[in-house]
Amino acid sequence: MNISTVNQNNSFFKTANISINKNEEANKKNENLKADNNLKVKKKSLIENLQEQITKLKESKSKINGNDKLSADEKKAQLLTIDENIKELEKQIQQEKVIEKQKELDKQKEKTEEKAQKEAAERDRLNGDKVKDGVIISRSLVKLIEAKNSMGNIHQLNATKAQLGVEASYLNMRKVHKESGSFNAKQLSKLHSAMSSLENASNNELNKVINNIKVSEKSKEIETTNKSKEENEENLDNN
Repeated sequence: MNISTVNQNNSFFKTANISINKNEEANKKNENLKADNNLKVKKKSLIENLQEQITKLKESKSKINGNDKLSADEKKAQLLTIDENIKELEKQIQQEKVIEKQKELDKQKEKTEEKAQKEAAERDRLNGDKVKDGVIISRSLVKLIEAKNSMGNIHQLNATKAQLGVEASYLNMRKVHKESGSFNAKQLSKLHSAMSSLENASNNELNKVINNIKVSEKSKEIETTNKSKEENEENLDNN
């Protein structure tokens, strides 16, 4: 399989994954919408049920008032009970409306926070900044940290290479390289190969250090320029 075919396949799978992710997001939104609608219907049914009970109680009041067989005291007692029941039902309706409103506010707040997080993440991605434990680390500092890590890697690689060099020197002193095909000769060849790989890795890390320092310096210049611009704008606003 040639490189062109691999790139085409990678592009195909990337496009397929993007399409799958979009479908999953769309399905999730539809499910959330259905859940919201079901909740609204349920809430509406509950409130409507309470309102229907109030309507029936009010109809009962009319019947009681029109019942000549009841004494004034009996009518008063029954009407008082009905009024208390109506007040309780109205209280339940208000509670349900408050709960429904609070849920809408919570959901709106969640959407706002989610949008803000996405926007912040996008800004961080564009600026190269990172957020760790709630603290924003500037791109210039990120690159310095990466440079420091690379320096640590270089030290470890060089230390390992030095150890292998000691082993190679020992084998060279025994002149094992003249014993073609022997175990020691093969071991010496492996040591030289490993040392060469370590040197290449060390050089790659060194290039990373140089590049990260350059990017850090450039990012620092941009950060300083942006900060000065913001301070000037703030001073203009205050004036």
